[in-house]
Amino acid sequence: MSRPAYRLVRRAAPPPAPPRLDEQQRRVVAHPGGPLLLLAGPGTGKTTTIVEAVVDRIERRGLPPERVLVLTFSRKAAHELRERITARLRRTTRQPLALTFHSYAYALVRRELLALDDAPPRLLSGPEQLMEIRELLRGEVQDGAADWPPALRPAMETRGFAEELRDFGARATERGLGPEDVSALGARLGRPDWVAVGRFLRRAGDRFDIAPVPAFDYAELVRVAVNLLADPQVRLRVRAEHDAVFVDEYQDTDPAQEELLRALAGDGGDLVAVGDPDQSIYGFRGADVRGILEFPDRFRTADGNPAPVVALRTCRRFGPQLLAASRSVAQRLPAAPSPDGSRVNQHRELDAPPGADPGSARVLRAESATQEAALIADTLRRAHLVDGRPWSRMAVVVRSAVRQVPVLRRALLAAGVPVTVSGDELPLGAEPVVRPLLNLMRYGLRPGLLDGARAEELLTSPLGGADAVGLRRLGRALRELDRAEGGRRPTSALLVAALRRPEELTLVADRVGAPARRVGGLLALVGERAAQGRSAEEVLWELWSASGLADELLARSQSGGARGAAADRDLDAVVALFETAARYVDRLPPGSPEGFLDDIEAQEIPADTLAEQAPAGDAVRLLTAHRSKGLEWDLVIVAGVQEGVWPDLRLRGSLLGVERLVDAAAGRFDGTGAALVSRLLDEERRLFYVAVTRARHELVVTAVGGEDTEERPSRFLTELGLGEPEPVSTGRRWLALPALVGDLRSVVADTGRDLALRRAAAAHLARLARAGVRGADPGEWYALTPLSDPSPVVAPDESITVSPSQVEQFTSCGLRWLLEAAVGARAAESVQHLGSVVHALAVLAAEGADEAALGRRLDEIWSQLDFGSRWYNARQRDRAETMVRRFLDWHRENPRKLTAVEEPFDIRVGRIRITGRVDRLETDDSGRGIVVDIKTGSARPGEAELSRHPQLGAYQLATMLAAFERHGLTEAGGAELVQVGDAGFRARARVQRQPAVTDDAEPHWPLRLVETVADGMSGSVFEARRGDGCRTCPVRSCCPAHDEGAHVGEAPPEGEGQGGPAGRTP
Repeated sequence: MSRPAYRLVRRAAPPPAPPRLDEQQRRVVAHPGGPLLLLAGPGTGKTTTIVEAVVDRIERRGLPPERVLVLTFSRKAAHELRERITARLRRTTRQPLALTFHSYAYALVRRELLALDDAPPRLLSGPEQLMEIRELLRGEVQDGAADWPPALRPAMETRGFAEELRDFGARATERGLGPEDVSALGARLGRPDWVAVGRFLRRAGDRFDIAPVPAFDYAELVRVAVNLLADPQVRLRVRAEHDAVFVDEYQDTDPAQEELLRALAGDGGDLVAVGDPDQSIYGFRGADVRGILEFPDRFRTADGNPAPVVALRTCRRFGPQLLAASRSVAQRLPAAPSPDGSRVNQHRELDAPPGADPGSARVLRAESATQEAALIADTLRRAHLVDGRPWSRMAVVVRSAVRQVPVLRRALLAAGVPVTVSGDELPLGAEPVVRPLLNLMRYGLRPGLLDGARAEELLTSPLGGADAVGLRRLGRALRELDRAEGGRRPTSALLVAALRRPEELTLVADRVGAPARRVGGLLALVGERAAQGRSAEEVLWELWSASGLADELLARSQSGGARGAAADRDLDAVVALFETAARYVDRLPPGSPEGFLDDIEAQEIPADTLAEQAPAGDAVRLLTAHRSKGLEWDLVIVAGVQEGVWPDLRLRGSLLGVERLVDAAAGRFDGTGAALVSRLLDEERRLFYVAVTRARHELVVTAVGGEDTEERPSRFLTELGLGEPEPVSTGRRWLALPALVGDLRSVVADTGRDLALRRAAAAHLARLARAGVRGADPGEWYALTPLSDPSPVVAPDESITVSPSQVEQFTSCGLRWLLEAAVGARAAESVQHLGSVVHALAVLAAEGADEAALGRRLDEIWSQLDFGSRWYNARQRDRAETMVRRFLDWHRENPRKLTAVEEPFDIRVGRIRITGRVDRLETDDSGRGIVVDIKTGSARPGEAELSRHPQLGAYQLATMLAAFERHGLTEAGGAELVQVGDAGFRARARVQRQPAVTDDAEPHWPLRLVETVADGMSGSVFEARRGDGCRTCPVRSCCPAHDEGAHVGEAPPEGEGQGGPAGRTP
């Protein structure tokens, strides 16, 4: 029995009805011929006008479709025009009616070269061109770079210089300047760097001229087409192919494209140019707004008169309020041509159709970037949940893709707002999962680039899997091994060595060294495969397979939820990375890994595809203002409008002066800094104008600014005419699930609230908990949750390292010890500086230096320290001198024999390792060891506490365990604290002595204390205790024993005294 055959049949769509045109649109459609400029502001229906004008020429005037040429700038715009024209014609055409400038130029050049029996040209991508330029520059540097000014030679091997040189060449080509012209212009204007650039461009051109297949970049492609059309026979033949030419977005043309149009439809030909000078935003790509401003004079009619101008006056996108805001910005822009000799700027005098929604526009000012992100998320959520607006009909527009898009995307996703970002808005190399893969390839190929910071980044990446605590454990283990061998290398150097040579990890415990072994193995794998001649795609695949990330991300993806969505994005980014690698290998065989990394770094359009893709699903669009051009949404939020960000008045290409080249080519020789900044400001204002005209119904503009921040809202905000920005109150209630859960929890836990209200809140929490909302289930609340990791800090088979100072600290507060010793929280550096200085001078005094010598040494040291303000510096200097005097007085009166200073020790008791360094080791009259600890702080133990002082007891234990046997000291005679800081007396040091433990009723108490502390340090629960040290504790904000840290764990019991337990932290 045969299976039925299926055939896909496209359902015929009803033909679109002809649109209703206003008076100005009908004038354009009925234009009899010759040049015409159509000025069309946002939402005035310029695309509809172009479509109807093309349809009129084909259906009413009888032109064959192939004799009408429509040119635009992007493939997306060309595709849209083709679709709309063929839909109106209700038929397809043999040739595409709409093309981009570069597509048309390529087709023309290819056809003419084939007619001459030459090979068809090949287009050079931006990264390819950059690689060629860098290779040529490296060769010139190796040859001495004699043609280049000495000031430029240090920059010649940098990628930034190569990029600027490439852009310089493109702008010169667009303006018809050859290498000799650039050199001559440089000689005329006294620019030796331009002279050198011109010579370089000549050598680069000669290199491409000898290639078997002609290769052009995009700027050269249009220039080659213009040069071909300079031949009268070619120009006549090409002009005869088209009876009408339409150009969309004419404000974005560069001089070469304008020359191409003049060759195609000059001398009074039928040319309709459509654009808006207020939306000219691609000056950085070579566009020249003067092209549209001077169009009537540059494209005159057959009888020599200026070309007529028509301005569309009806805005169908937004209503009166949004119109008023956008007009307020537009009135500050340069004047545009006047229609038919009437007043200028009529294209800005827009009217909304009768009955249009008035719309709304607001400017909001947040106190911080974090609050701004929360504000944006709240605005979007309210529009979706309260107003019923689909996510896909809202957008967030920013100035910078690199600085703003990643941050806002993370913040919005965390707030539960679905977001889509175009592939070419976020560089592929900046994706969270792609960055560590590329870094690992880079350091595997070039081990010399690996330093301490990069090693830590790899270890804490998804490839290494270490957290901050794990990284600290690894560093400590490597330091111990290094010290045991007599080394003194810093931790950063040890981490780098461990990744380069995994054998350095042989004696490190498996659990501690696992991240380094994993990363080191992957680095070695990359180096081995590259040495075998594998391609970038092959090396990348082996790296990905060995990393184990595939299974992990797949499992997270299948689990769903927010983590699953993040895993989906990571997998999409990895797929894009592999597609990019495959294209690179196909384009530039054999596709070396080193070249692939350079290619990725040099991408100007960092998407996985050059084609624009529709966003998937119902999500808010996050994009740059440049990308938003031509699009519209119901609600648009223009975010991050800060001074210094928008407008961004940094001079582009300032090293070689690309802007001044553009001015010089146009005959403008007033290229002062002020003139350049003025033109940049105009373009930035046009870009802002584009952003605020994307909204159909609601516009929200946000910025950061307040008393506690250096950020300032942009000057553009006042140009909207909406008054002062509305400040966002810090107590604003965000419409977000976390905020709702927090409110409900506060009601449930408040015993002072009405019982019925608390029960209602509990019912809502139960409902949210059943829906899986995070934080709604009491089992997820702080102090009720199980330990995140019940395993101990130190494995049972690992040694525990303690020091006498840590014994004291852990006894006082286990949580503080954990956060300081294991996580890295520390007191202010200025306090540590002061103590270090006094201890160093104490060593010099012990070696015999007098007070004058110590003063000179203090002068030398002090100039290298930073204590902030001058008055605080002077205060700390006085304190240091006071402490030194107190120590010297005590030192002179001390009758005991000084045996050693800064004496290190390292002893073991079972699995406990006691290490440290004593300030002074002395011998009493009975030949017993006395450990002296110099204290520079303001806290001191009470006299009743001295007999059981943990740190001094640990020092005496070390003495009894033969830590100082090399000095003949095996019996402890006691220990002392010498308080030279604020804990001392006014004029002299305070000495606090602990008697010898052998004279104590319980002589083994120090050993039991050390064992107890070691067990606690190696455990999994650490107790927070109140005490005298809380006042200066650097981790107080994370301590559940105090109000500011109560969010970490349970609050302290009411009325509990000092020293009692106040909370437990895993």
